[in-house]
Amino acid sequence: MNPLPEDDGKRKRQYWSQEDRETLLEYVTTRVEMALERTIRTDVETAFRDRAIVVMLDGTGARGVELFADSSVRRPMSRK
Repeated sequence: MNPLPEDDGKRKRQYWSQEDRETLLEYVTTRVEMALERTIRTDVETAFRDRAIVVMLDGTGARGVELFADSSVRRPMSRK
């Protein structure tokens, strides 16, 4: 799987290729199936939660940092 593009300061967003997204979706779907079959040590709820997160990020184009930021952690203001 290809890594995310390097942040060279010229891009406003980072994107994964369609192939990378499909591979990740296949992985989390297989992980759910394996959890249901109890062939991995991940519980079913965790596998479904993880898949839901991946589907949401893939479908919206949002970045994880935008959705899962910890409000208790102070971050410097972004430069524009």
